[in-house]
Amino acid sequence: MEYKNIIKELRLRQGYTQVDLAELSSLSLRTIQRIENNEVEPTPYSLNQIGEVLGVNLNELKNNIMKQKSKSTNSWNILLHLSSIFGIITTSIIWVIFKRKDEIIEFQGRDVINFKFNWILLYIVFGVASLLITQSWALLIIAFSFLVFNWINYLNI
Repeated sequence: MEYKNIIKELRLRQGYTQVDLAELSSLSLRTIQRIENNEVEPTPYSLNQIGEVLGVNLNELKNNIMKQKSKSTNSWNILLHLSSIFGIITTSIIWVIFKRKDEIIEFQGRDVINFKFNWILLYIVFGVASLLITQSWALLIIAFSFLVFNWINYLNI
């Protein structure tokens, strides 16, 4: 069960309406509605305010749920990161398939694709510059060296 659904369940158990929860938590009614309808990701401040009213530490609850998700999807997350070795297309396919099923894969996949895309662009720029300016492959080799060095650092993290 998502923590957003838990907020609604706790609110109903304590007999609060959305209007009551909004007034007691100093948040707008629309904010409460959007959180309960999974339209937005609540900020830590919103979670603290709602948690105080409901008597629950929602930030801790969110962290625990994320940890449980990360344990269950750890193998997919590893595959997502390893797929970047085979190219941006493989990573993109895995990300598109699993991003709606898991928040962690959605965020991690976006980071991996962004990383890979940025380095591909840098590699292309250095390659074209080396061929146009110096008529040699020197800058291309330097760019490739930086790419390999960055991948080594990336995989160690």
